[in-house]
Amino acid sequence: MFNKAFTTASASTTRLEVERKFLPTARIDLQLQQLHSDDSSLATQQEGATFKLPNFSRQSDNQIRDTYFDCDAQLEKAGIWLRRRQTRIGFRFALGPTFDVCEAKIRLAGTYVNSEFEEVEGERAVYARIAKMVPGIVFADLQPTVDLMTYRQAWSVAHGGDGGCETHVVLDEVREAEVSDGVHPDGPFKYHIGEVEMVANVSGTGIDSKRESLRKELDAFMDRHRLLFPTSPHLMGKISAYFAWKHRDSEQGR
Repeated sequence: MFNKAFTTASASTTRLEVERKFLPTARIDLQLQQLHSDDSSLATQQEGATFKLPNFSRQSDNQIRDTYFDCDAQLEKAGIWLRRRQTRIGFRFALGPTFDVCEAKIRLAGTYVNSEFEEVEGERAVYARIAKMVPGIVFADLQPTVDLMTYRQAWSVAHGGDGGCETHVVLDEVREAEVSDGVHPDGPFKYHIGEVEMVANVSGTGIDSKRESLRKELDAFMDRHRLLFPTSPHLMGKISAYFAWKHRDSEQGR
């Protein structure tokens, strides 16, 4: 049951997150792996001109398990993604400690690949927000709907933009956390996706103006480096990709 899934309460925080997904390519992989050199501000060719990339700083690798909860799609219909996120530092070499948090991502605008969220952390804050947005919700009825394991490489970006926000680039390899018995006709679920995200702490009535500012800044960043962060052909978020795989799997398994 949901009310037993989170055993400890954490401090509540709220943040605004604006993100753009992109297709990981050999170009971005090469550029980012080269950041281990002394010069982390690299030049790239784009439509005949040379552009200086912003400073990237390598962050720790993470192993992230996200377990999403819902009941009859009540939360999804309200634009809420409720999850238990367990983050373990490192995945290729020595594994570090695991951090466990209850989160709710609340959609403010956009799509699965071009999204703007308010993110709420901590059981009490999450419970209060969901109860306000979905009156009559019975938390004990919420059950796991998706369980994914993400192996994440991450970089922070310094690009001289809004000093009140953080910018990150991540490369994710997503798998099914608990592989069911039997052989999947379409093979095990495995999905690669990249994200550029800007996050900022917001308080009071400044959410809309801050979101607009972050959106414009992120769009400009993506446009400047559009060859490095391609968004076509068709992109899907990790949950959409998982359910598409499940559908193919069930169709082929008939």
